[in-house]
Amino acid sequence: MKGDCFVVALEQAMCHNYKVVHALATGRGPIEGKVYSHAFNLIENGEFGIDWVVDRSNGNDVTMPAAAYFAIGKIKRSQTYTKQQAMRLAYKTQHYGPWDTKLLKN
Repeated sequence: MKGDCFVVALEQAMCHNYKVVHALATGRGPIEGKVYSHAFNLIENGEFGIDWVVDRSNGNDVTMPAAAYFAIGKIKRSQTYTKQQAMRLAYKTQHYGPWDTKLLKN
């Protein structure tokens, strides 16, 4: 599954000072059970003192509690980067990610 999630997550982090999360997610619906690499943003200790996920990839406009997002996506493995870490890795590798090979899945 190809999309724009890695590009969008880094752009959102740069604009809003969000954290960038790269993860292995498990598909639902037409891609039920397919494990794929995905990227989204995290706001730690946001409104109501909880962590929030922001996902604007592939035309989506999702903002929800991180615990719910991780449960829905069946996310078992992830890596979180600060904006600065993400920008440094994107520059060093000349791509948007994933930067950890354990999170690389087509």
